[in-house]
Amino acid sequence: MKKLVKSAVDEVRVCLQNCGESIADAFENADSKMVRARTVNGVMEAKRQLLIDILENVPLQSDACYFCVVKDSIVGEHCGTCYYGKKHGICYGSGDDNQSTFAKIDNALEDLMSLINGTYW
Repeated sequence: MKKLVKSAVDEVRVCLQNCGESIADAFENADSKMVRARTVNGVMEAKRQLLIDILENVPLQSDACYFCVVKDSIVGEHCGTCYYGKKHGICYGSGDDNQSTFAKIDNALEDLMSLINGTYW
């Protein structure tokens, strides 16, 4: 494995902190809605939205990935040479048959969000 790039770690940390702050804001928003709720529907809708907000802020975007951040900072680096991609499959491989670890996680997250949006409440 290549030498750790401190600036990439710092950039990822900022992204993770931002995701955490967004999730904390989502909890505050849900709590506020629940306090004001007058019906079970109001409480459940606040909770459903909280679940979606949490999932939307799971740090899976490229600026939360050390390897993507490093790739973007080094001329000539790309997904095909990514250390993570070599071990786990290229994150955004071609076609619907992409079976990379990232694609599986991302697809499961999308499925969960759809399930919550469509059937939770």
